[in-house]
Amino acid sequence: MESKLTTTLQKYVQRAHAIALERDHPTLEPLHVLAAMAEDSSGVLASVAKFAGVELAVLRSRIDSALAAMPALGKPKGMARRGGDRRA
Repeated sequence: MESKLTTTLQKYVQRAHAIALERDHPTLEPLHVLAAMAEDSSGVLASVAKFAGVELAVLRSRIDSALAAMPALGKPKGMARRGGDRRA
C-alpha cells in the first residue's frame, strides 16, 4: 500500500507542477496539488467530496477560480519553484 500511495502522490505532484507551468505561476503551491487531485475523478479527493455532498465539478470550478486569481509570471515559461523556495 505504501508503494501505491507514493506512486499516486508522485503523479499528483508531477501534474501539479505541470498546472503551475501551464499557468505561469512562479511557485508550486498546495492549491496546484489540490487541482491535480480534483482532476482524478476516482481519487481520494473525489471520494471525500462525494462523502461531504460536494459536487466535484463545483469544487473544480472553485479551484480553477482560485488558480486564476494567483499571480503569474508571463514569459518565459517553464520555471516554477516549490512554494517557500525563494531561490532565484
